[in-house]
Amino acid sequence: GTDTINLEENEIFINFFGKSTKRITDSSFSIETGNEKRHYHIECQSSSDGSMIIRMYEYDSQIALKHSTLRDYVLEVEFPESAVIFLRHNKNTPDTMRIKINTPGGKVCYDIPTLKVKSYDIDTIFKKNLLFLIPFYIFTYEDSLEEIDNTEEKLFQLMKEYSNIVLRLNMLCEEGIITEYMYKTICQLS
Repeated sequence: GTDTINLEENEIFINFFGKSTKRITDSSFSIETGNEKRHYHIECQSSSDGSMIIRMYEYDSQIALKHSTLRDYVLEVEFPESAVIFLRHNKNTPDTMRIKINTPGGKVCYDIPTLKVKSYDIDTIFKKNLLFLIPFYIFTYEDSLEEIDNTEEKLFQLMKEYSNIVLRLNMLCEEGIITEYMYKTICQLS
């Protein structure tokens, strides 16, 4: 609760054969705890495809270079803690993606965990305090939205569920667990 959170620039420039391409990360930030500062990078992906792991490496390496140190001809880079939030997933969507880097000095690999939004029901979201997932919760109904829209009873059930979500958020706000700003932002985004 006393850590300092610093939002960092989302714009990254990737140089490829002398040509610079601007890319925008979804979320790049650091958290300072005492003298320790750790960098984080989170991407939100609407569907699983093979290009996500490539973009993660591009973004992570640029973030690492941005925060690198150079002393006595030694370049030290520290890759951020990274993760991907999948709004949609299927049986082939991995729980973890892995990047392997083969260098003349040895092999390095790191894992990028994935979070699959549709795997979380609303009770789990509240229980684990994953409130940032609430605006994406509608994706759990994506396959049945047409049926819901055409069936008054199912539409009523969905409206009732979202009313319950608002009540639960309001209770957290009244108890001081979340701020009014957070409450309103989650409701507006939802």
